[in-house]
Amino acid sequence: MVAAISPTSINTVTFMHLKSALSKGTIAELKELGVNISGITSEAQARRIIEEKTQAKEPSVGSLETDIQLDKIYQRIKNLALRLDVTVSSEEKIETMLSKIRDRIAVFEENKNDSNLSTLRAEYDSIKYTYETLTSTKYDLLSAQDILSDTKKALLGIKR
Repeated sequence: MVAAISPTSINTVTFMHLKSALSKGTIAELKELGVNISGITSEAQARRIIEEKTQAKEPSVGSLETDIQLDKIYQRIKNLALRLDVTVSSEEKIETMLSKIRDRIAVFEENKNDSNLSTLRAEYDSIKYTYETLTSTKYDLLSAQDILSDTKKALLGIKR
């Protein structure tokens, strides 16, 4: 006697096969992350998916610290621009703001208009150095994360 095979019974058989290939904890984690488990064939594949999903959800501590430092730099730029009577907008890039400030300081240096010129120049140099160091560090970290990600993928046999 031949039993009829319906799409429901095929899905049940597939789920039962997946259930045996994946631990209960892994299945629960995948469901919690909203991952469709029908295409997952191994515990290792499931672990990779879980890792990718959780990394995408979690902001890195470094990025939060960088944002805070950029906010501080932006505030310092606004204060210096105010002292130099330079108009800056929050829509402008920090590089543009720094360029405007540098140009104003150059005009003051040519005309020798301000007795606080050395203080203003020192503040500008400090802000610029801090910003360049921060962005350089940020790009170095991003590059290191890319290298680490590529290494993990190579070790796990995932193609880019």
